This record gives sequence, structure tokens and C-alpha cells, in this order.
Amino acid sequence: MTPKDIIIKILNCFENDNCSPLTNYTSIYIYRDGTDNKKQITLGRGFTSMGGSLWEVFKKYKDLSSVKTTADKLLSYESQKNSESLAGDKEFLKLILETSKTDENFRKAQDVIYDELYWSKGQDWFDRNGFTLPLSMAVVQDSFLQSGSIPNFLRSRFDEMVPKNGGSEQKWMSQYIDVRHNWLAHHSRTILNNTVYRTDFFKTEMKKNNWNLDKFPLCPNGTTINK
Repeated sequence: MTPKDIIIKILNCFENDNCSPLTNYTSIYIYRDGTDNKKQITLGRGFTSMGGSLWEVFKKYKDLSSVKTTADKLLSYESQKNSESLAGDKEFLKLILETSKTDENFRKAQDVIYDELYWSKGQDWFDRNGFTLPLSMAVVQDSFLQSGSIPNFLRSRFDEMVPKNGGSEQKWMSQYIDVRHNWLAHHSRTILNNTVYRTDFFKTEMKKNNWNLDKFPLCPNGTTINK
């Protein structure tokens, strides 16, 4: 497995309700984590209706399809993306589920949009700031997936500089995970409090000095990943 393969498996364990390391293209979750704590739809590895990435998947699906598909019908719901009622629309949810089960292009669209919206942005941040280690990349990718970035307000809570500016990569990541863990554990949105299993995993691997993610098994969110 490449480092990216390993990191994707880790993220899947975080995102899947059954904690599976395999990418689940058909999973649909309804969480009260949208705008103003409204219920919203999350497909697969973090594609949300109110966040906008779900609609990017539908658009990419349309681009990838050479024949008429359900893409236009899926996109017809976009005007309702900020409405909580969309999360309870059984016809819409059924359409997403059936399409994800039957059309390989829909699954491919999820991979493409994930790389465009999350992985590539995390990779750019990682490279620009001088990081090199796979465990550091896993931390960065997890932050971009869960929070959309490495939040500046968290970076301001510790003093270590990024490697590009002369800091220690391991110290920076350890301090970042400590403040992120504390932020998640005490967040006013209680849905985030339980997600400290993400930072707990990174803390464990840092204690094992597993910066290359080559010491197996890995156990993110209670799931065993073997080489």
C-alpha cells in the first residue's frame, strides 16, 4: 500500500458508521451538522448537501457520463440545498442510493471530487509548509476533510513554527493535535465532542513514533488495518 492508500483507509474508518477501512460509496448519513445545526445529507467520505460538495459530485457524475443518466434529476434538487427538509426527502435519498449502487461513474465522481476538494488542498498546504512525513499528511488530510482546512485559530494556540520556517515537524504536529483534540472535546456543537477518536488515533501513533505509518497494525476508531 502507498501512504495515500493507508491514509484513505484511516479516513474511511473515521467516516464510516461501521468503521470499515473500505470506501463506502453508498453510505448516506443524516446529521444535524449543517448550517445553524440543521439536518443535512452526507454521502460517502464527507460529501455534504449544505457544504456544497455533494452537488459537485453530481456535476462531475454528469461530466463523466456519455449517456443520459440521473445526473440532471439529482441536480434539480440543488435549489433546496439549504433546506433541512431535503434530508427527509425519501425520493431524493432513494435516487442517490440507487445511483451509487448501479453506476460506476457515480463512484468515480466521488473519488475525483474528493481528490479535487480535499486531498489536493491538503497536499498543497502540506508541501507549502515543508512537511514530509506520512503521519503528518494523515493529520493534514483529516483536518481538511473534517474542518476544511488547518484552522488559523488553532495554529495560534501553540508556538512551534512549521518546518518551512525552521520548526520541528514532529513537535508542530504533536502540538497541533493537542489543541485540536481539546477544541473538539469542548466544542459547543456536541456532535463534534465524540470525534476525538480521530485525534486519539494520531496521539497513539505519535507515541509509537510511527511517523512513516509503517508499523502495523493500525487501529483507527477501533478498526484493525494490517499491511
